[in-house]
Amino acid sequence: MNKQEDELYISITLFDKDESKRKEYKTSNISEKSCKQAYELNEKILKGICNKDDLLHDLINFMMEFFDNQFTYQDVVFGIKPEDLSKVISILFMICGSQMAFEGQQEKAERLLGAATNLYNEAVK
Repeated sequence: MNKQEDELYISITLFDKDESKRKEYKTSNISEKSCKQAYELNEKILKGICNKDDLLHDLINFMMEFFDNQFTYQDVVFGIKPEDLSKVISILFMICGSQMAFEGQQEKAERLLGAATNLYNEAVK
């Protein structure tokens, strides 16, 4: 009897420039590096120590690295509507915060999860 194991994965679907084609990217690996990067970006946001252009660039790079560089910067720029980018980032931050909590980094996890929730709530208003 074959036993098929369920695998938990995170996927994102990006549109091509003409918006007619979709590409789905998946990852099942939430790396320690991604969690650390999410926490550091969140701290920058909370402290207001970066300009908006640099922050946007850093957030897009974070997304790309989270998905193991399966897509390009251009894919993100053309594949995600600007109003949806905050939602995507906040959800990735929530995932990283949950992983950090699971690993026992409670204080960092709480800061990241709280900020991610606020970011998401602002995005869906």
